[in-house]
Amino acid sequence: MQLKPSQARAVSSADLVVWTGPTFAPWLDRAVDEMARGASLSLLDDPSTHLRELDGEDHEEDHNNSEDHGDEEHEDHAEHDDHGDDHAEHDPEAEHSDGHDHANLTHDPHAWLSPENGKAWLVTIADELSAVDPDNAATYQANAQAAVTSLAERDAAVAEMLAPFADAHIITFHDAFGYFADHYDLTIIGSVRPGDASAPSAAALSQLKATVAAEGVDCLFAEPVYDPALLATVSTGAAVETGTLDPVGSNLTPGPDLYGNLIAQIGENIAACLSR
Repeated sequence: MQLKPSQARAVSSADLVVWTGPTFAPWLDRAVDEMARGASLSLLDDPSTHLRELDGEDHEEDHNNSEDHGDEEHEDHAEHDDHGDDHAEHDPEAEHSDGHDHANLTHDPHAWLSPENGKAWLVTIADELSAVDPDNAATYQANAQAAVTSLAERDAAVAEMLAPFADAHIITFHDAFGYFADHYDLTIIGSVRPGDASAPSAAALSQLKATVAAEGVDCLFAEPVYDPALLATVSTGAAVETGTLDPVGSNLTPGPDLYGNLIAQIGENIAACLSR
């Protein structure tokens, strides 16, 4: 994937480029390295980020987890609006559709789907903006704290909404929702695709179909950018409800509330499917 000329100009003129990092957006790595004249913040590599291993376990290492920030703790494509920041940022939907394969990864790159990372990144981004634009540091910090408070309220509401479904078993279209499931105590027992660049094998689909039949899966979730036909293959002969989850909120309106709306929308769609 190549940047449009306007995007390349934006990167080259930015005082700060905030992006997920080369693990999730390798196509942007060279552009940031060669074109960005200002600072660069790779969120997946930042010490504030809580990383989840792809085997489902948490990665602590030397990273400071969210407790180091207390309640002052995202997401690449929302927080920038919370800070009033108009620097160039990536298009998460374009990144996502460009594809990545989990086979070569040790940690889940979908870290924005953890509200704890969302809170942490708000603070981290505000600190970075304050460093490159100290005259407006107070505004960045105030905006970040207001956004953290708002996100904490949305987070609590989603947790309350999903609490009745702690024993439910769900299957997602691709392995993108581990952070969300861990945070809200949901159980994902499988995914149709291991990554958005990896097509499932016939054997994997057969195994998933057997899992659906044997374990009483409560809901299967499609994604907007993929053909849902594979879901039908997996659920053939089983009485399973279906829904749709969008990990990047492609139908949501950009703005200060985008990230909170994304978390709320995913929670609402899961609750709606499991309530049927």
